Amino acid sequence: MKIDDIYQKVLGGIFIAWGILGMSFPTYFTEKFFTPSFVGVMGVTPALNLVMRYLGSVCTVCGVIILSSKFTVTTYRNLALAMLPYFIVDYYFWSTGVLTTLAVGGDCTFGAICIACCAAGYKTVAGVPKEPKKDK
Repeated sequence: MKIDDIYQKVLGGIFIAWGILGMSFPTYFTEKFFTPSFVGVMGVTPALNLVMRYLGSVCTVCGVIILSSKFTVTTYRNLALAMLPYFIVDYYFWSTGVLTTLAVGGDCTFGAICIACCAAGYKTVAGVPKEPKKDK
């Protein structure tokens, strides 16, 4: 197993783990990650549970795609760049009272680990010289 494969496997594993947890325990995540004022008087509704399961399934599918794809320098760079807006979104929803500190802390930790794996994978793949094309 090459070293850049390890970073890709960690990325895919994190996405799949978060996704499976979100699909398996939607009520727990909703109660812990959203403030009571956002959830409302009715508490966790079946619709909100369905949304949490949907988000978990999307995360799981992303993990499977990450694990089954061939990562290049561009892939690592683009995935890291795609993760950056989540920090802004998390901060916004935390500051407006929608997300709890636990949710933002967990999501930012997840994002930081993903970006660190992308940076390490990027450096590893970028350092590998490309094989010259053979003339026919």
